[in-house]
Amino acid sequence: MTREPHPRFNIGDVVRIVDKPYHDCPFTWIDEMSDYCGEETTITDVYWYESSKTHGYSLDCDDGCCTWCENCFEPEPDIEESDSDPNILFE
Repeated sequence: MTREPHPRFNIGDVVRIVDKPYHDCPFTWIDEMSDYCGEETTITDVYWYESSKTHGYSLDCDDGCCTWCENCFEPEPDIEESDSDPNILFE
């Protein structure tokens, strides 16, 4: 028996939905999902879909009505960026 991989995101994680529709979503991107583009939301459930070999996610922003894949979310930045330059001294 094959074990399902760990999901990239977990229940309670805050994610940002992509700015533009991800039409390659294995769960089908529907028009209503576009209303949430760019929003931050919380994952409320995670499911493993054996048929597509990927995790599906439910979100609080749509009351769990849609199934989202991990590519529907913006990737997390590797490094925290700052607008300030630590080499500049303030007067």
